[in-house]
Amino acid sequence: MNQQPIDLLPNSIRERCQAGLRTGRYVAAVITAIAVTLALAGYVRYDFSRTEDRHAIVKEHADLVIQMEDRVRTLKRALDETNQAINLQRKIAFPVESSLVLATLINALPDGMTLERLDFDATPRRQTRSSRNRGSSKEEAPPRFLFGELSGFAITDESIAELVTRLQRTRPFDEISLDFSRTRNVRDISAREFRISFRISLDTPYAVELTDAGSQFGGGLPE
Repeated sequence: MNQQPIDLLPNSIRERCQAGLRTGRYVAAVITAIAVTLALAGYVRYDFSRTEDRHAIVKEHADLVIQMEDRVRTLKRALDETNQAINLQRKIAFPVESSLVLATLINALPDGMTLERLDFDATPRRQTRSSRNRGSSKEEAPPRFLFGELSGFAITDESIAELVTRLQRTRPFDEISLDFSRTRNVRDISAREFRISFRISLDTPYAVELTDAGSQFGGGLPE
């Protein structure tokens, strides 16, 4: 026996039920769409926040690099200025320290000799041109010398001669000459007053010798 369902609902109620179902599906679809949109918005906001963080880190690193580059440029300028000052000092300063000259002269004084005066002159002196250098180039720089005069008194002439010999054996002293030696009374004692002239080449290398009293010129050229 075949059974068939019998729908006793009126058409109006049936249509209302179907409309309610369609509305429910629509509402569910809208809610789903809203949820998906909110989820996408949250992800976008999260990703944007991460992008901002990365951008902040990159900017911080870039600022650090810029600061380091500025520091390098500042140090380079300071280094250039220092090198310029050193080069200027080398041009205007004498390659021979006056303290070395004075220490060497004092250490070379024989016993019983007193140093009264020491004069230095670095003014270039004109030299007579010989037949050899007349044809030399005008651009060649002339030799540089430091001229000095040493005055004092000693007990005997032998002490003066000994001082001259010691200076002749010491580089870079050159052209050492005894200008005069004469009798002088020092505290009612007869002594020998003298003056010695010399020159020091500012272009010739020299050795420095360390002693208990300090530094002085060595006896010869450095190897």
